[in-house]
Amino acid sequence: NPAPPPLVRVVFQETEGNPFFVEEVYRHLSEEGKLFDESGGWRKDLRVDQLQVPEGVRLVVGKRLQRLSEDTRRILTTAAVIGRGFPLRLLEEMESARPDAAIDALEEAERAQLVTAETVGREPRYRFVHELIRQTLAETLFLPRRQRLHARIAGAMEKVYGAVLDKHASAIAHHLYQAGTAADTEKTLRFLLLASEGARRSAAHEEALTHLDCALSLLEGESGVPVAELQERRADVLRSLGRLPDAVAAYEQAV
Repeated sequence: NPAPPPLVRVVFQETEGNPFFVEEVYRHLSEEGKLFDESGGWRKDLRVDQLQVPEGVRLVVGKRLQRLSEDTRRILTTAAVIGRGFPLRLLEEMESARPDAAIDALEEAERAQLVTAETVGREPRYRFVHELIRQTLAETLFLPRRQRLHARIAGAMEKVYGAVLDKHASAIAHHLYQAGTAADTEKTLRFLLLASEGARRSAAHEEALTHLDCALSLLEGESGVPVAELQERRADVLRSLGRLPDAVAAYEQAV
């Protein structure tokens, strides 16, 4: 049998040593039809951040989280919405009213083996030891609250990275888009375009296409020059990907 795709290997590597997690994750992926394609081969389009936490795993993780203080759970939930990995500086900006709150929470979470410190570079960074822990925390938030939190995170990132916004345009665009109506549409569009251009310069054409598709979704049902320009940019990216028929169709829509 062919080797499983990277996502499946990552999930099982990270759950190694915990047979319950392995069994629950495998059963969940299999029941949801996310492991195999119609021909019986491993699906190649799986992404770890798109998985839903199996109920059994959610209950186990939830019990571990209940042992934490209320402040730590709240701050970890904010970190979970930021992403799998997050810088201490950004979390401190989110908790600026209490300077030591973020450090205290991360100390408790590290003792509980929920997060681990990353030693790359000089800036302190932390990472959830498992994506399922991050998802369990993020999914506890009511959708409107999660959207507002995404908007707050985008605002905090603008403050923290004000001098180098271009380098963080992709992350800011992600949080603004996920914020839905809690974020200004024009601002979201601006960062999506910045992120798309940055991805194109790095030859990350698939990422650039994703940002442009998100931008177009914000203008769904509209017409005019802004939509035409987005379609033209999209056509250029599709051409770079070698998807010529799709590129031609996008150019025609732009015209």
